[in-house]
Amino acid sequence: MSTHQTTAAGFSYTLERTLESPVPAVWNAWTTAESYAQWSYAAPGSVEMDVRPGGTWKATMVTPDGGQ
Repeated sequence: MSTHQTTAAGFSYTLERTLESPVPAVWNAWTTAESYAQWSYAAPGSVEMDVRPGGTWKATMVTPDGGQ
């Protein structure tokens, strides 16, 4: 899986992941706040998501040096 994105601030990035996992497990990781926070290194308690069409998503990511 690979996707190229551009942020509202004009920064671009490419996200690429290769997973050997059942589809339900991947869906859970991307759509459950607790699971997403665990694998994405989001700050505990910072993930909020509504995965319905038109929903919103928010998370505070933690960098390797501990910054947010």
